[in-house]
Amino acid sequence: MFRRLPGDRLRSPRRRQPLHLALLTLFATLVVAAPAVAADAAPAAPKVTTGAATAIGPYAATLTATVDPVDETSAEYGFEYGRDASYGNTTATVLLPITLAGPVQLNVTELAPGAVYHFRAFAKKDGIAAVYGDDQSFTTAPAPAGVFAPTVAALPMSDVTTTSVTVNARVNPGGQATTVRFEWGATTTYGKTVDDAGAGAGYGDVIRSTTLTGLTTGTTYHLRIGAKNASGTAYTKDISFMPGRGLTKLVADVSAPSIQWGGTVAFEGRLHGASANNVRLEILRQDYPYKEGEWTRIGTTGTLDDGTWGLRLKGIYTSTKLRARVIDEPTVYSNLVKLGAELQVPFVKGKLGRSAMQARGAVFPVAKKAKITLQRYAGGGRWVNVKPITGKRSKSGRLTFKVAIKRNKSTQKYRAYVDPKDGGAHALTGSATVTVPKR
Repeated sequence: MFRRLPGDRLRSPRRRQPLHLALLTLFATLVVAAPAVAADAAPAAPKVTTGAATAIGPYAATLTATVDPVDETSAEYGFEYGRDASYGNTTATVLLPITLAGPVQLNVTELAPGAVYHFRAFAKKDGIAAVYGDDQSFTTAPAPAGVFAPTVAALPMSDVTTTSVTVNARVNPGGQATTVRFEWGATTTYGKTVDDAGAGAGYGDVIRSTTLTGLTTGTTYHLRIGAKNASGTAYTKDISFMPGRGLTKLVADVSAPSIQWGGTVAFEGRLHGASANNVRLEILRQDYPYKEGEWTRIGTTGTLDDGTWGLRLKGIYTSTKLRARVIDEPTVYSNLVKLGAELQVPFVKGKLGRSAMQARGAVFPVAKKAKITLQRYAGGGRWVNVKPITGKRSKSGRLTFKVAIKRNKSTQKYRAYVDPKDGGAHALTGSATVTVPKR
């Protein structure tokens, strides 16, 4: 036997905890100790920069861009491309790995040789609107000697009525006899075909058209255009459209042939057709030197009950071409209207002498070959030349001038008349008049 020494404490025998209770206790401890998980943050919008086109051939090119997902959420990228800045074609989108932020590229094919193409990159994520890069352009290489498969592209429809529409295509025959076929119907299986007389066997673009009839207003139709020669067959993408509301012609005009510096001008016209009221229009502008395909949307308007429409334009300082377009498909374009932009030509009185009056003025902007002439008003809306005026170019880029005007037996009105001589960038411009009192 053992003796308990003084100061010793009796200890109860240790009881072992059942295994299932021990595991339950451990699990509870882990749950309590686990850190709280934060709610997922909304994904950030990707960043995209359109690069240059590379590996440019007659019929294909490689489009490049730089795409940054910004955060650890996946993004998709692709390109829009076409013969002008409205594009019209879109590549398939490609998933960008989360870990990748840098240069990307996609190939585009079935291009026309020797043609200008515009393109821009885009990137998107779920729940976030697509982000677009800037517009870039390139020119495909000329067609090689020999022959090749045709190319075909759909052009805007024309002569749209409630029961018919003229569909148009641009075809490059590739140096061989090429046939053109228009396939259309109420579904993407089409079912109806119109065979064109052919696009010839040249190397340049050829416009081919056909009129589809028997259409029903309110019905969606599908169209595909094909071109075939001995080297192959090409098709456009599926195009869906609806017959028009009986719109036959869109007429446009301006209230004056040129717009004064800092002034306004009315751009107006009329939409003709059975249902020409309350139709949305967009106004398009193409500035000098009028590069093909480069149209800028500068505003929208709508037709009144009688089909008339109009709006005032301002802020135009370079000669421009204008046109209106029906926004709703199938579209209708107006005629082209050219609007000249006048120069800024201040012309004011100076010192009045016994036999002559001094006047001074300036011209801005001005080309080196600009010609200034003093003119006198002869009545009946006519101006006659008096003498040429010599100007002096200032440091600010203006052409300043002074002129002595003889006093006559009667009071006369004069102006400075400027021929810009700048190739058409500006219109012939007459200054405000100055009145020279009689002797």
